[in-house]
Amino acid sequence: MELGIKDKNYGLIVPLLIAITGLPVLWLTLKEIPVGIFYATLLSLSFVIFMLMFFFIKESDPKYGLHLPVTKKTSTDALLFFIGLIISPIIYLILRVKTSLIMSPFLTFNAVGQGQSFAALQAANSPFWELFNITFVASIFEEMSMGFIWVAIGILITYIIRVHLLDNHSKHGRHIDLLGGILLSMAFFVIIHQFNPTYTLILFIIAGIFRFVANYLIWYFRLLALFIGYHLGNNLVAQGFDKIMAGLMTIGGVILMIIVCLILFLAIRKGIRDFRTKELTS
Repeated sequence: MELGIKDKNYGLIVPLLIAITGLPVLWLTLKEIPVGIFYATLLSLSFVIFMLMFFFIKESDPKYGLHLPVTKKTSTDALLFFIGLIISPIIYLILRVKTSLIMSPFLTFNAVGQGQSFAALQAANSPFWELFNITFVASIFEEMSMGFIWVAIGILITYIIRVHLLDNHSKHGRHIDLLGGILLSMAFFVIIHQFNPTYTLILFIIAGIFRFVANYLIWYFRLLALFIGYHLGNNLVAQGFDKIMAGLMTIGGVILMIIVCLILFLAIRKGIRDFRTKELTS
């Protein structure tokens, strides 16, 4: 991992996914629908805090930088997103186990459907908006907030404490900063689940542990796209087949699936072409 080295080239899958969900969330916010307001506030406030801290540190250490934890190739991120997307559905089809309930508590739909999902908070009434909010908005915005931005904020806070307060310039400082970032994101992830009244102590513990492991993998191996896909797949399984089909069998659902499938197809095809070209020239 090259934490602190600011790369100039990144895969475009994550930015494209943010764009796909960003405009509809803006529309939901303007319509004063709570789910839109919540996610717009979560991401924008997190981003503002991050930028303020980042510019503060850049003033004291101009060489300090952060990378976006995605790969440098759009095709690679597209493949990672697709792999993450199918993990939970495959596990459910083979073992009949919903990993969203026992492994990755981004949402807490229980077997009898009591309580409201943290991931959706309050979805719009239509089948499409319910599917869109619970799957796309929740997975992309939550992973961006707690898989990237809050880890980055924690990194910057740890850096300030380590360098400016403790005068610690250890050669392992970058890794110490990352550990601090992961711990802060883990804590924030657990705290924000207070929005879900169905959470018990054991679920808070599982949530914290999973967030720690997920963020470690995201930042050390640039797997943000994979975990966005995994989160989305979990939410789809938690929704159930009937709700998924009800959401997709709408104009909005059809348009959304065409856009996502087209992006993934073009990205993966480009990756295959690049691989073949490399093979021919090597």
